[in-house]
Amino acid sequence: MFLGPQAMKTLKDNNLENIINFGFFHGIGVVILKALHFFFSIFKNWGVSIIAISTLIYFGLFPLTAKSTKSIKKMQELQP
Repeated sequence: MFLGPQAMKTLKDNNLENIINFGFFHGIGVVILKALHFFFSIFKNWGVSIIAISTLIYFGLFPLTAKSTKSIKKMQELQP
């Protein structure tokens, strides 16, 4: 039995890192969590780190959003 925080470093020290389950998107969740900790090591502020990771995700998904918007505009032009 382990009673303590679910901090990844603490869990790795006790070989219990598998008790955290992010569900279906486990791989993506681990990557985002590592990126969040990376930004925290740079900024030393969780709020700024969250803003940085959100901005990174936004710009990563922007090409898909732009293409979808263009497709919607074309479909609207076809309607009478």
